[in-house]
Amino acid sequence: MWLALTTPPEVRFTVVSKENPAGQAIASQVERMDLPEEQKLLFCRACGSTEWDDNEGKHFSIDAATRDYATHQRVAKAKVLVVTTGTAFKAVDHWHPEIAAHIGASCLFVHEEGQQAAELLSVSAVSMTRVPCFVIYVGDGNQSPGGIKDSKLAQFLRVHRAPS
Repeated sequence: MWLALTTPPEVRFTVVSKENPAGQAIASQVERMDLPEEQKLLFCRACGSTEWDDNEGKHFSIDAATRDYATHQRVAKAKVLVVTTGTAFKAVDHWHPEIAAHIGASCLFVHEEGQQAAELLSVSAVSMTRVPCFVIYVGDGNQSPGGIKDSKLAQFLRVHRAPS
């Protein structure tokens, strides 16, 4: 199956995940697509210090360390940004303005682990999006909502989710 996506140059997509394995899976998929190098540069997985240091020598071609200045340029050129909620949260606090700018310019924002959407880190990441932005929550309703199952947002998302 092929997916062709043609967009104007200014269009941006953001995928936010609560944990690193989802980002690693996306990066691994991009590697398997065997894209030319200039097309791989359209993807960027912004890795915080913990992710970068814990996987020394095992990085994917789309990975970029948030502490490096080159990451600022890499994020600015990317069409698709993959980031954890922790790194996105730091962008809210002005640690990573390039990530905040990318999220703000996104027209599609996918939030993996969406059943935990009312958690502070998740809310802060979504708060950077601007209208119009299509926000998609992807999650497993059978998994733990992370202790926020009684919050109004969590109840709203459970009622308004797509059928299984």
